[in-house]
This record gives sequence, structure tokens and C-alpha cells, in this order.
Amino acid sequence: MSRYLQRIGQGCQESKLRIVNHARATKHRVLEIGRAARTFTQAGQEQLKQSYKKLIGLTQAVRAQAAAVLKALQCGQLVAQPEAFLKVFAAEASLKHYLPLVEKVITQSQARILQAQTRHPDKILSLFEPHSVVIGKGKAHKPNEFGRLVRIDEVEKGLVSNYAVALGNLCDQQQWVPALEAHLQLVWSSTSIGCC
Repeated sequence: MSRYLQRIGQGCQESKLRIVNHARATKHRVLEIGRAARTFTQAGQEQLKQSYKKLIGLTQAVRAQAAAVLKALQCGQLVAQPEAFLKVFAAEASLKHYLPLVEKVITQSQARILQAQTRHPDKILSLFEPHSVVIGKGKAHKPNEFGRLVRIDEVEKGLVSNYAVALGNLCDQQQWVPALEAHLQLVWSSTSIGCC
């Protein structure tokens, strides 16, 4: 979000917009969290909470700055230079996309770390792929993966006849009936077209 804010600041006329880049501080907090997560002592867990609080605070600062810049663009206080209009417009659209996602991440992080609520509705696992879900694999070395399950139906000679993105973590036994129905529908529609 800081990069998008910087692009808007560079592309606006007579902009006195001062963008604070928290990348270095964020990197330090992430490293602290990684070190603290490896220790299981009470002091390590307290350090983990404190580092998360600082990281959440940095994220809230960037979110507030992004909301203020979007409001200034909407009110006409910031005006894009003609040669940088597309760059500013694209950065504004990206901020509008990421801002609600970041707000959800802040809420779920506060609930998980500060209130110890491990179950959170509509959990976001990735800002770049917000549709991702946890896929339980049940393997000892890799119990969970992230993404979506996709069913790809093939016919003879490897031709793909159909596909479907699963809403949850469905097993193979739940996938074959919809695959068969889709294949039969494809066969019936092709035979009815061929008869005419």
C-alpha cells in the first residue's frame, strides 16, 4: 500500500503529500515475530504478542494514511498531473481494492493474537489471493496447504471436457458424481446437436 501511496504522491500536482514508508520497521517486526515464534517460553510468547501489536499498529497507520489519501482524491484536494493520470488512477483502484482486505486482516490478527480466537469467519490467508482457503491434506510433514481444489474432467486422449472449482475441501468420493453428470450432459448435448 505504501508503494501505491508513493505513486499517487508523485503523480499529483503540487502535492504536499508526505508518505511514511514503514517497510523497514515492518521487516524488523516480522523478524522479531519469527524469532519469538520459535521459543515456547512465557517470555517468548509475550515478545510475540508485543511484536504483533507493533506490526498491527504499523498496518493501522498505513491504512489510515491510505484512507486519507483516497478521501483527498475523492474531494479534489489531490489532482493528478495529466501525464501521470493513469498511474494515479491505477494506484487509487489498487488502494480501494486492498483497503477492505487489510481491515479484515487487522481484525482477524487482533482476534487471533490478542484474544486467542483461532476461528475467525471469512479468514483471509493472502491479500493477493483472498479466495484461498486452508486445504487439510492430513500428511505428517505437510498437514495443510493453501489455495483451492479444482476438479478437471478428462475424456479420451486427455481432452479436458469440464472443470469446477470446489467451494470447500471435498474428497474424491464427493467429486465423481458431479463429474459424471457433467460428462453425461456433454454427451447428451453433443448427440442432440449431431441428430439435427
